[in-house]
Amino acid sequence: MFVEAWKLTIITERVLEQSISKFLLDQGCKGYTLFSVGGKGLHHFHAPVERGVVPEEFSEIQFEVIVRDRTIIDKIASALVKDCFPHYAGIVFIEKVEVIRVERF
Repeated sequence: MFVEAWKLTIITERVLEQSISKFLLDQGCKGYTLFSVGGKGLHHFHAPVERGVVPEEFSEIQFEVIVRDRTIIDKIASALVKDCFPHYAGIVFIEKVEVIRVERF
């Protein structure tokens, strides 16, 4: 019933939202989930927008994408590390997951 897939998580600056959204869909992802997030990293505290401390355009976001093909995940992660993260804060990680309704991924 369950099928193995990969979940890619991308945490980065909100200013990249549109370009990463388009890039994910261009790479064959059928969709993604997007969250507003906050936390503390190596450089400083990232306050969530809801706290009213940081203007929305300077806040952090988190994408979650589930894909069955690991090569797509590798291609996305490599492009982000090469093209985005030298200029913007960001982290990428993957997890193995199991999904139902495999046609959605």
